[in-house]
Amino acid sequence: FLDVDQIGALRFIQNSASLLLPVVHLGISSAILRFQPILEQAGVKRSGFIPLMTGCSTFIYLVLLLGYLLFKEELHSHLVDQVPEIDQYAGLILLMLFLLNITRILETYSRSLLKAVFVNALKDTGIRLFTALLVLGYATGWYNFYELLLYITLLYVFNIGLILIN
Repeated sequence: FLDVDQIGALRFIQNSASLLLPVVHLGISSAILRFQPILEQAGVKRSGFIPLMTGCSTFIYLVLLLGYLLFKEELHSHLVDQVPEIDQYAGLILLMLFLLNITRILETYSRSLLKAVFVNALKDTGIRLFTALLVLGYATGWYNFYELLLYITLLYVFNIGLILIN
């Protein structure tokens, strides 16, 4: 239902955010997996460790975002020849980066609590299934392509909500 350029744009947004994720995440998953069980064994419930890790990662994201905003023209002038879509999709890439970062932190926390089945099912099956349904909605003409991209981004917000409920 999508043409090659649309599939490319969708993959470009998701892959660009995924490539930037390690810059924002900076090994926070390893810290959570290493120290959260130790805190749990020590009887420290609700220690503030996960909010601290989320805050650190969000701070790094905000620094990256500020750097992007300060040097937007220079970045775009270098990238626009290779990737003309950068002007159109930069905002979605940055939003997707933030959402993937929060999702990764929550997934890691769930793994540290040995509750990874639901989170993995959401990641492996849920996102793909709902993306397919959103593409079908686009194919029937309910919304345009840019709205499809926004809905797919909102799908990640919904995913975060489901992980938090679990």
